[in-house]
Amino acid sequence: MSDRIKFNLLENAFDYLLSAAECVKKGTPRDNKYALLHLVAGIELLFKERLAQEHWSLIFNDIDNANRVALETGDFKGIDLDKTIKRLEGIVGVKLSKLAIDNIRKIRDLRNRIQHFAVNVELEQAQSMMAIGFNILLEFYHENIKDQSIGESIIGDIYLDLRHFQSFVDERLKAIKPQIEIEKYLFDCNRCLNRTIALQNGKPYCLFCRYELDSESLAMDISEDGILQNCPHCEQMTCTWVLYNNDYGEYVCTSCGERGDYSICSRCQNLKLEEEDPCPDCWEQIMSKD
Repeated sequence: MSDRIKFNLLENAFDYLLSAAECVKKGTPRDNKYALLHLVAGIELLFKERLAQEHWSLIFNDIDNANRVALETGDFKGIDLDKTIKRLEGIVGVKLSKLAIDNIRKIRDLRNRIQHFAVNVELEQAQSMMAIGFNILLEFYHENIKDQSIGESIIGDIYLDLRHFQSFVDERLKAIKPQIEIEKYLFDCNRCLNRTIALQNGKPYCLFCRYELDSESLAMDISEDGILQNCPHCEQMTCTWVLYNNDYGEYVCTSCGERGDYSICSRCQNLKLEEEDPCPDCWEQIMSKD
């Protein structure tokens, strides 16, 4: 067992964010207080991580006095949130909307009151602010953190906890509404439990939690009988029978999104669009032999 508490900058950011999500899930006023404290800490650290990915000296308040020894020991004065945002935009080129910056500062100000004085705020108001903060932060992570391999499993755990946080779910769905509205086909996501998996270039991708999976896996997830068929539209082996209720079901392809009440060719056992049996391909083979 290790006798040291050791996290690098990115790991430390993720740990605070995971703790914030876990506290939100518990839901008590005390847990929500710590959720807000840890959320802001996670925001500050993740923003600094993006600066450090550009160059480690950018997280020093005084860049002229930045040095490796101080960086390795942590014995230096870091930048505050306002200066972090200024460097992200001015040096790194990160685009943050004015609304996002205003909301982050409001959450930061509430954190400061809680941490340094007293707190008297409606739980619904605090949760609304945290929902906005989580949405901004997770979008920032997906768009701006270069190495996502370290935190991807933790991000998955965060989404699992936040799917119980209705304020966040509502905020996230509102943020991705324009993307949802242009999608022709959507599927349920097993990770965040929202109908937000879209088919982008034939590959299933969750607009809500950024979860990626292959078409075959999604087909098996939604399949009633666990049988995959050759799609009569795109010819991919990702078409399966989906039962919506006891009275209605249809075949759905998770590669092209097409769906319908197809029949099965008695000769080749493939799905077919036409009513005639055998299917046209089988008839052509039969006729060619004759």
